[in-house]
Amino acid sequence: PRNVALATNGAKVKASGSQVSDRHRLEFVNDGAYGNERSWMSGSTAQGWLEFELPEPTSVAKVIWGRDRKGEFLDRLPTAYTIEVGLDRD
Repeated sequence: PRNVALATNGAKVKASGSQVSDRHRLEFVNDGAYGNERSWMSGSTAQGWLEFELPEPTSVAKVIWGRDRKGEFLDRLPTAYTIEVGLDRD
């Protein structure tokens, strides 16, 4: 499996707004690091959105939300979300 949403794979991310601090920054969403010190928080409670722009059309088999890879931090994750897909053609 390959994480196509990583910045190192060319993905760009936008947000509705961010609550910024040393541990909460938009660039942490897709930098590949994980843990409580590397997360993003929306600037609006229960209303934030993220938009990922991938460098090329890509098949996505699944989406996994998490703040860590060990399942230690289960709070502050999306509980209801919509995934929209589109092709921006010139």
